[in-house]
Amino acid sequence: MKQVGKMKVWGTPTWGALVVAALMFAWEAQAFEASVVWRDEIVTEGIPYGLKKGYSHLAFATDIHDITLGVEYLQSLRENYNEVHLMVGYGWEMGAFAGSVGLARVDYSPGTADDTWEILADIEWGATEWLSLFVDGFVDVDDVEGGFFETGISLTPPDVCPFGVFSFEPYVLVGWDVGFVSGPRRVTENHWQFGLEMEAALTDHWSLVGDVQHARPLTNLDREGEGSVTWGGVGIAFAY
Repeated sequence: MKQVGKMKVWGTPTWGALVVAALMFAWEAQAFEASVVWRDEIVTEGIPYGLKKGYSHLAFATDIHDITLGVEYLQSLRENYNEVHLMVGYGWEMGAFAGSVGLARVDYSPGTADDTWEILADIEWGATEWLSLFVDGFVDVDDVEGGFFETGISLTPPDVCPFGVFSFEPYVLVGWDVGFVSGPRRVTENHWQFGLEMEAALTDHWSLVGDVQHARPLTNLDREGEGSVTWGGVGIAFAY
């Protein structure tokens, strides 16, 4: 992963084969999503990346027979930094519950972090038509060998326009570190976060998307000396 158009994912036969497989998979897909979003900051586990402001975030996902393949590419617009996430997962539904398990490969720019594998899982309970409770997380099985998970609540109000043009989804969550951000490997409250995700439909398949989010440190990040951070993004998405 050196510059835009020269991603490491294209440079090895293994990742090249996976991308070709994903495209063939998408040809028979039951659902397909893609988006391009500009972000002023990237924040993970309540910690900002700390590079110069401005990132492009490209995402692609396709579903068929409860299997999801996903690719995400993140590029700093002002510095020589990028990363690629490749994911495969299996989703399920049972009454008001839905969840998924998966495996992800994360490749970083050389000299910034070690490439790694992660096991992913999430579960969501639709408590009411508008209200959902969720738990999601991952375990790093290659580099850090620690984990991280979030517990939260999200709201899905009805579309605020009579023709369903605009929709929004507020959420609030608490992040919990299990040796991924800092040791030792015991459950420690990491940060709390709230945000608002928005979508404005342009056609049946195209829409404008945006979000604004804020995170504040709890015990774990207080010890690490991290502060509060606010960030957001705006872009365009396609789905069918």
